[in-house]
Amino acid sequence: KATMANLHRLGVKNVITCAYDGRKLGKMWKNKFNKLLLDAPCSGLGVISRDPSVKVQRTIKDVQRCSVLQKELILSAIDTLSYKK
Repeated sequence: KATMANLHRLGVKNVITCAYDGRKLGKMWKNKFNKLLLDAPCSGLGVISRDPSVKVQRTIKDVQRCSVLQKELILSAIDTLSYKK
C-alpha cells in the first residue's frame, strides 16, 4: 500500500509492482523492461555509528547471506532488461 501511495503521490504512471520472489523475475519477464529499480535489502552495517547494537545483532553469516541475496536479485534484475535499443 505504501509503495502504491508513494507512486501515486509522485505522479509515476508507467510502473508494475508485484510481490514475487525477485530472484525469479528474470525468468518470468526476460528482456521485458528498458528500466528497472531494484530496492535490495541491505546488511544494516552502515548505521553502526548511530546504533552500535548492530555490531552484536549481525553475524558474519548474516552479512554473507545478505550479500548472496543481493547478488541473486541484481542478476535476476539484469535478465529482465531488454538489450534492444
